[in-house]
Amino acid sequence: MSHESAPHTAADLDLLSALRALTATDRQMRSTLAQLARPYGLNDTQSLVLHCCAAAAETGASQSELAEQLGISPAAISDLVERMRRQQLLVGDRSPTDRRRQVWQVTDDGRAALGHLRHACSVWAAQPAAGIDADLLDTVTKLLEVFVAAARSCPVDAETASTTNQNSSRKVA
Repeated sequence: MSHESAPHTAADLDLLSALRALTATDRQMRSTLAQLARPYGLNDTQSLVLHCCAAAAETGASQSELAEQLGISPAAISDLVERMRRQQLLVGDRSPTDRRRQVWQVTDDGRAALGHLRHACSVWAAQPAAGIDADLLDTVTKLLEVFVAAARSCPVDAETASTTNQNSSRKVA
């Protein structure tokens, strides 16, 4: 029994094209970040953990928040923040609102490394070949945040996926 897909709409193809472009962008930008971070003893993931923890400076970032923001398993985040603690890049403390939760904050050494990395990123982005300016970066960041919010607020459930599959495929005898 074979299934032939119904003709795709432009919206179907546009979403897939956007996801392909996002995936390629993520891969390339993570590779660039890794190269920029290497002189400061960081990899791309450590750099993003420092950035997330610095952004949550008032309260610190919990391991579950870091896992969600970076798309990494809680177990992997646990190992990573512990290594970064041993490197004196992060310090862990109990959340003042929930003593069961540990939150992570950037140490002075972590802030110094992050400051150097931010400067390196700015220099790289300012190159004419990069073609990235502050306005473009701000626009892209806001658009990506819209995509994340939409994906979180509109999950695909089994019934929707099943209905979509039945409507877009037909049996061929």
